[in-house]
Amino acid sequence: MKVFNSFLAVVALLSCAADAESVERNLGKTIPKMIRGQACKVRYNTNADKYMPEKDFECDTGLVCAELNDSGVDGVVFTGVCSPESCDGTADPSKDQPISSHRVTICHRTCSETNPWVRITIDDDAWGGAEASGCGHQREHNVTEDCKKDDYSAWGPNRVDYLIKDHGTRSDVRIRNSFTPAEEKAYWFHWERACPYVRAKKLNKPCCDWEKGECCGPHPDDKCPMDPDKTAPGQCGCGVPDTDTDQDGVADCLDPCPTNAAVKTEADLNGCTCGDTAATIAAGCGAPEIVEVPPCPVCGCGSQDIDSDGDGTLDCFDVCPNDASKTTSAGHCGCGVSEVDSDGDGTPDCKDLCPQDKDKLSPGTCGCGVSDKDSDADGTPDCNDKCPMDNLKLEPGICGCGISDCDTDGDGVPDCMDGCSRDATKTEEGVCGCGVSDVDTDGDGTPDCNDACQDDPSKTEPGLCGCGKADSDNDGTCDANDQCPMDPNKNQMGLCGCGVGETDSDLDGTPDCVDGCSLDSTKVTPGICGCGMPDTDSDNDGTPDCNDGCSTDSTKIAPGVCGCGTPDVDSDGDGTPDCLDECPQDDCKDLCPNDIYKTEPGSCGCNKQDTDADNDGTPDCNDLCPLDPTMTTDVDTDGDGTLDCNDGCSEDPEKIAPGECGCGFPDEDSDGDGVMDCNEVREDITLTSSNLIGTTETYKECYKMYNAGNSDPNFSGYVEAATAYCLADCVAGAYCIKVQAASGIQLADKEAWFKDYSVGTSSLQPLAPGIKLTYEQGKVIAWEGCFEIPEGATGENIEIHANWGYTGSKKLGNTASTGKPNGVVMDYPECLSTETTPLTTPVDAPADVPVEAPVESPVELESSPVSSPTGADVDNDPTVGLPTANQVGDGESGGGFGDPHLKTWMGEVYDFHGACDLVLVKTSTFNNGAGLDLHIRTKIRDDWSFISDAAVRIGDDVLEVGTRAFYYLNGVAGAEMPATVGGFPVSLTHFGTRRHKFEIDLGHMGVISIKVFNEFLAVEVNNAHSDGFGDSVGLMGAFTDGSLIGRNGLVHADHNEFGLSWQVHDTDVTLFQKVEGPQYPQLCQMPAPKALKSRRMSEALVSFEDAAKACADWSEETRESCIYDVMSTGDLDMAEAGAF
Repeated sequence: MKVFNSFLAVVALLSCAADAESVERNLGKTIPKMIRGQACKVRYNTNADKYMPEKDFECDTGLVCAELNDSGVDGVVFTGVCSPESCDGTADPSKDQPISSHRVTICHRTCSETNPWVRITIDDDAWGGAEASGCGHQREHNVTEDCKKDDYSAWGPNRVDYLIKDHGTRSDVRIRNSFTPAEEKAYWFHWERACPYVRAKKLNKPCCDWEKGECCGPHPDDKCPMDPDKTAPGQCGCGVPDTDTDQDGVADCLDPCPTNAAVKTEADLNGCTCGDTAATIAAGCGAPEIVEVPPCPVCGCGSQDIDSDGDGTLDCFDVCPNDASKTTSAGHCGCGVSEVDSDGDGTPDCKDLCPQDKDKLSPGTCGCGVSDKDSDADGTPDCNDKCPMDNLKLEPGICGCGISDCDTDGDGVPDCMDGCSRDATKTEEGVCGCGVSDVDTDGDGTPDCNDACQDDPSKTEPGLCGCGKADSDNDGTCDANDQCPMDPNKNQMGLCGCGVGETDSDLDGTPDCVDGCSLDSTKVTPGICGCGMPDTDSDNDGTPDCNDGCSTDSTKIAPGVCGCGTPDVDSDGDGTPDCLDECPQDDCKDLCPNDIYKTEPGSCGCNKQDTDADNDGTPDCNDLCPLDPTMTTDVDTDGDGTLDCNDGCSEDPEKIAPGECGCGFPDEDSDGDGVMDCNEVREDITLTSSNLIGTTETYKECYKMYNAGNSDPNFSGYVEAATAYCLADCVAGAYCIKVQAASGIQLADKEAWFKDYSVGTSSLQPLAPGIKLTYEQGKVIAWEGCFEIPEGATGENIEIHANWGYTGSKKLGNTASTGKPNGVVMDYPECLSTETTPLTTPVDAPADVPVEAPVESPVELESSPVSSPTGADVDNDPTVGLPTANQVGDGESGGGFGDPHLKTWMGEVYDFHGACDLVLVKTSTFNNGAGLDLHIRTKIRDDWSFISDAAVRIGDDVLEVGTRAFYYLNGVAGAEMPATVGGFPVSLTHFGTRRHKFEIDLGHMGVISIKVFNEFLAVEVNNAHSDGFGDSVGLMGAFTDGSLIGRNGLVHADHNEFGLSWQVHDTDVTLFQKVEGPQYPQLCQMPAPKALKSRRMSEALVSFEDAAKACADWSEETRESCIYDVMSTGDLDMAEAGAF
């Protein structure tokens, strides 16, 4: 099919490396297969309708026998060259390529005149491959450059490979045609089998359909293959069009007058010219003169009829007039030379340089009688080829025939003997394999290729500490951060020191190592009584109860004769103690013989008066408060260390006497003017007009606001904390409220709100610019806001609220309120009332469930502003919770929320309480390589932890969200929210002043939600698809099965180990603007053991039943976490916050 010679030599050079590798594989096989560039042989199987390899000449895996010299004869062997499948189609069309393989069918030129073209189906990268790749059919295969023929008519008008059909991917074909598996297989069998031109011309069984344009080369019935405009010679022959300008039926090429329809031949001119009219030509333009001519001889006038050789043929008709044996032809040898063919090969001896060798016409390279056969088609005949079956070699060389002597890496060792034929530094694979040095830089016995710590002889893996940083005790804490580097159970010395556990068996706060009574929570030393027995001395007689036979009798340590509480005195010295002597002093009526005031012990005993100074029925000897008739026990209501009976302010832990301001108010003079804050007269703030809206009306006092909303003066916590003033602006359609703190009281800069329970339990959204605060000496004394009355609001049940504390207090967690919705009514003016029928039941609660007040937990003063952050949308929908469980969808969902709880892609919820920056999700392939990183920052407060910040990177865009929805966009604080982040739609929605939601819509790949409740965040990825997150890693685990795969690629069973492995490293992208908390290599801050103990203690603040009720709307898989967070923080609002 192709003359190989120089072409194969080039192929051999280009494919030397491939040859060496393939030959090396073949050496170990009994029947080696042909490698790339070697000759192969096949036979066409008409039943299977495909080529079948010949034994010992089959191409190796991944190669196909191409460039066949197929003559069209069935059952005979054809020779070809082993080539890559990607260049020449598949060897077996029953073998499917990947579903994403893009296939095209082309006409590929050969160098065979009988079989000039072959139709093959290949990958599109082989059609448009790079220059010199061997697979660039579109550029590299030109018959005029590669084949060097004198006549190219067999190839028709085309000279280079050309495209027949672009199929698209296998998936495209299947979907486009709605194929069944059998139909799809039949389609590809038809197109992927090779279809040579010689077989396409077969009449009984062609391999393609000429009518459908499926075949290569000129049509078999085309008599003008080189003329693209003609299939038959016609009147003018191939290459000349049969144009008939005058349409007289005679083509211009034969028409003496192509523009005159009256003339078809010379005779038709009738003596005229082509320019004459038809009438003139018909009449004639003059007759020629008739001349008499004498007859001529047979050979013609002027010639003689001579037969020189006497063979009966006149010389004028005899081709060889002097050779009687030849008359009509000079033959092959010419006149006078015999046409004898001695060897009967069809060529006369005169033309046969080997007249005795019927197989040769010339000596050729090998000489007459010796075949010039070139079995391996390498251009050198077998007679001179010492490797006649190896088209790449003429001599066996070092490696022998059939194996290349190529030295790919130029190390002086041929590939056949080189175990690393592409590595000039190695001839054997060694430990690391070819192409990788076996050097061991740190000399630890592990070569660098397998040593992740090449300069650290003590480690082969970085572990959590990294190379060069040891973790001597393998406890997961690097020595640099480990105070006990040789103790695997400790990373802090604690009280016990390294090597000794901090176990506190009796939970008394003192570890066993320094606790002399490790199982006695009341003692740390044995004392006199030993562990498990208190050293109590109830009667204060200097002898502890454990050794005191009379533990309540300070005069005795043994019962004696009279027993405890009775002295063994013998007043009269008669040998009988008074307790048994009816007349201990010869006076049988005195039971207190040594007490001049008593004859009977009474309640207090002898020698102690039974006085009851406060007349409360309890004698002073047994009364801890002998002057207070209401107190007979040890009571300290406010826990200030002073008993109520001695505490002038028994419910104020800061005072034991009323002082100038009275109980409950500190005696503080903040401004140093000599007047206590409680007696300062605070002038009313400006009430003439609101600075939020334009109105000339003045504020009017509308409500008093009391501590905890309780206006009962008998309430133990009764305080008139603030006054509310109201103002209606009918023009603006708004209702404004201003709350002023009472003297000696300051307000918090948060939790300022107004609710109308007739339309729901959520606070009303203030109009722009939000809540405004008034300060006095750096402390908030008033808040002001204007509200649009929602449709359906009746004012029947309202509440105005603020957090407060005394002027000198650091805690502002008390609540000032107009009271709960039990009759607190606001009479809206008609201009603000709506015509819609008011709702009779709050939107957010069932009709039979009363709306309860939120539990207010003390919260430290924050510096963040109260006003809502600017967002793309403002939504008053109160039903949005934080966070939600997996939303309904085809993808997976997970994230982080609460204390904090982390949820994997498969829905497993686990806890990690470490404080640091963490990788929640990371994927470098997201959105065609743009990449996505989602980090969270966790903090520890008191005895619980939470997510305080989150940052997401998509491509070049970074969105960072903090507490109260404060955010950075690409490093700019509070930048205007764009339409997209990383090319995906983004939105910010506010639900009142405390709840906010950021969402990034990733299309079919999912949705990223960052939800904010005050200072707490919940971060979720919902309905995620493998197109975006299939290879993601991080705290949400593996996308496919949710397994906890750490940064080192290992699956962790311990949640703390897993969490620590995903601390943000210095190799990760930096997303947060400010550096806070532990930064790697400093490890995450883990909560102390006593903090966990405090969690358990705080659970008593809220019952399980109350917590379960608050979390009732949560999904089953996250409800347990919600209950835990509410109980651990003691705050029912945590359920509304989303189990933070």
